[in-house]
Amino acid sequence: MAEKKIICDTDVMIDYWDTKNVRHVSTSATLKNIGLDNVILPAITKMELLLGATNKTDLNRINKEIARFNIALINDDITLKSFFINTKIFFKLRINPSRQYNCIYCYYYRLRYFYL
Repeated sequence: MAEKKIICDTDVMIDYWDTKNVRHVSTSATLKNIGLDNVILPAITKMELLLGATNKTDLNRINKEIARFNIALINDDITLKSFFINTKIFFKLRINPSRQYNCIYCYYYRLRYFYL
């Protein structure tokens, strides 16, 4: 049986790493059930996580934790699809840009999107 890969939203990853968060246990269990090797982080999620660093030590810790995951990079095709779909769908729904890109990643790579 083929493994199912998923795109994870920034909020999911924050909940996964933040052991004090009320959603940590359920998020952690869900990701471990899926398999951490099947989790893909969009480039925007990586950027958002790095922006959350409070100092250089925190930045290094976040980079180390992110390193175990595959990163889906933004390419021309994804960007062009995002522009097109934004004018047709997302503009009406008022979805924020990072969620838009994550949806496009899922469409482009034919993956499921895990968000909270």
